[in-house]
Amino acid sequence: MKKPICLLLAVLLCIGIAGCSTPGQGESGLASGISGQSEPASPSSALVGSSQVSDPLSSSSMPPQTGTTDEETLAVFQERVHKIDNSGFFCHNIEAGVRPRDDGLCFYIAAYTLLGSDVVENTYQYATRRVGNQDMDNYPYTPASVMDTELQQYFTIPTDVLHLMTSSYDAEINGYWAPVGLGGSTPSTDVTSYEIQGNDATLYCETRSVPESAPVLATVQMEYSEEYGWRFSSCKVVEE
Repeated sequence: MKKPICLLLAVLLCIGIAGCSTPGQGESGLASGISGQSEPASPSSALVGSSQVSDPLSSSSMPPQTGTTDEETLAVFQERVHKIDNSGFFCHNIEAGVRPRDDGLCFYIAAYTLLGSDVVENTYQYATRRVGNQDMDNYPYTPASVMDTELQQYFTIPTDVLHLMTSSYDAEINGYWAPVGLGGSTPSTDVTSYEIQGNDATLYCETRSVPESAPVLATVQMEYSEEYGWRFSSCKVVEE
């Protein structure tokens, strides 16, 4: 039996997200913390907004950014995006029921960031985990009820489907194992434009792992509800 070495002070604060960096750059990492949530803006019909876009690659790759500019609505979307952009969600193709390329690590990191390190670590439970050919005693995990409640505030994907999409979830403990991750830079995502049709919104986003890097472009779908406001449904990366 072996115990995990330096878990979570050295591990969770250094989680890496594969796929957010451009060729030649390192993987992105986890920046944790608790941040508040503002009142969601109500949807409007067929509203198109835009933000300032100066990057030539972004301007040529994104849809025409014309129409009514609603800076208040754009700010709501941008704030929502920034709450989870370090997770790497906007660097992957995300579809309900399909495990993403990062094995769902983006969902774990999103929940960890939204809850904050203190909350997560104070709710740890411990069990024996099989890692490779070794059993590791007192391996930390977070009860599913803790993370699922937070994830439902930001994602429309049902809880049972999220479990299938996230490799760190273990049905035997009904919880999420703390991942052993890689270090790297933290991605940041900007909303360059958006379109709203009723309770559905399409965001056009660009993500950079470092300021001077070429952006990862993505189309993000969101849905609005009175209970949760705007939540993320899917993400489609624009393939180069």
